[in-house]
Amino acid sequence: MIAVDAATYLLAAACFAALATTPPEPDGTPPSALVTRSDHTRRYLLLVAVNLPYVLAQAVLAVLVALYTTRALGLPASAASLLFVINTVIVSACSTAVTAHVAPKVPRRAVAAGYLIMAFGMWAFALPSLPGPASPSGGASAAWSALVVAIALFSVAEILLGPALSELSVSLTPQAAGGFTQGLYQFSWAIGMVAAPALFTLLLEAGPLLPWGVEAAACLVGVLAAPALKAPNRHRRRNPR
Repeated sequence: MIAVDAATYLLAAACFAALATTPPEPDGTPPSALVTRSDHTRRYLLLVAVNLPYVLAQAVLAVLVALYTTRALGLPASAASLLFVINTVIVSACSTAVTAHVAPKVPRRAVAAGYLIMAFGMWAFALPSLPGPASPSGGASAAWSALVVAIALFSVAEILLGPALSELSVSLTPQAAGGFTQGLYQFSWAIGMVAAPALFTLLLEAGPLLPWGVEAAACLVGVLAAPALKAPNRHRRRNPR
């Protein structure tokens, strides 16, 4: 497996090396005449912040689901694997159509919709921990139903958020500092992935509802911030004085 993985990296490097790029043609209007550098910076920093809930959500499957289903709900260890399979099937079956027809059209709206669905998914994950018919004491089938609904919502949100945030990371990049801002966007992934295991573990130890509540709140903040992620109109002329 290690050899196969190394071969795929070499193949990817060869494909990137074969790409031919050309600089964009000037549109006749200096970028400084349309939007200031501070506007670019604020908008891109907002994107980096909005990306963090998605990064933490990606760590949910890798870290939180396994601990939550076995320790908090008392389900067998295979529960997390089954949920991961459901996620993989939904994403594989639907991501191409959604990416082609929905997410890239107006990416900030896709981000808002994705985070709203993700918040509902977090609520569904927390449902088995609440007293009631969906809790393990009410029967394993009810808890499983809540988890399947949760992973389905999570998968739909993931399909919407991934392409839309990637599109925004390109369209909102200032022309004069593309490498720096792209590196900043990737740095948000590194920060989130490093912080997620400790954060989710501590929250789960404090209570089974806390990690889902914190992630749902972060997603709702993303919903509120998404409308501001509008790429500047580079072809707009300044108003005459």
